[in-house]
Amino acid sequence: MILGLVHMQTTYVSCDVGCLFMILPQVGITSTVILNNVNEQIVSKSLPCIEPLTCFRKEKYVYSHKHMSTIASFRVANSGLGNKIPIQGLPRLPFCPKCRFPFPNDEVHVIVQCTSLAGMREMLGLSSFFNECKGYSSDKMYILYVNGLDEYGNWVSSEDYEARGLNLSKMRSAWVSMIQDS
Repeated sequence: MILGLVHMQTTYVSCDVGCLFMILPQVGITSTVILNNVNEQIVSKSLPCIEPLTCFRKEKYVYSHKHMSTIASFRVANSGLGNKIPIQGLPRLPFCPKCRFPFPNDEVHVIVQCTSLAGMREMLGLSSFFNECKGYSSDKMYILYVNGLDEYGNWVSSEDYEARGLNLSKMRSAWVSMIQDS
């Protein structure tokens, strides 16, 4: 989320996108320089759901609702799955502990691929969305889902997007419970 802060006649631009944070004085710095600095950080983090910015503006998905922080954490690939920071009482889990093959334990695997969560995906309706996206890669399906887009790349309604945030929260909770119980 991009915020403008005013402090003693100097305007600062703050960019806080989960794992990205910077404050640059705006005086004497063009917006192009700031945009380039932000884009360098975005590219260096290899975040699949965040594309480099072309300008500073509030995105359509940014509005206040109960599950916005969940959506944001999945968009920046830092949703608390134990792959980057260990889940309390467990070691860090770089690979899925539930799958027979060493799949990376990441947001795409947990939300789209992990067979241990297939029933939960079905119950929450994620499976039907992913079936509508036949022919797309798992990464593409995940990006559409987390960014609030339908299978054609059109925005879903705010109610549907909020429901997706709730579903992501339920999927994460089910994942953490399943890992802690094993």
